[in-house]
Amino acid sequence: MCFGEPSRVEPILRGCGFSSVLIAPFFGHSYFRHLPVLREIDATFGDLAERRDWRWLTSYAYTIVRR
Repeated sequence: MCFGEPSRVEPILRGCGFSSVLIAPFFGHSYFRHLPVLREIDATFGDLAERRDWRWLTSYAYTIVRR
């Protein structure tokens, strides 16, 4: 269940008895830190994904639930 999209995660967690689900997406990573051209392309694409809330492109996500 490593997804940043609420539509994929929420039904599973609600089925487990959780009443409240919050998913905080994070975009970006440091995989290309030593490759300047790829780093800049990836950062630009990550910024676009964050602005458009393309959760399917999240690098990481915190999921907070409550019973």
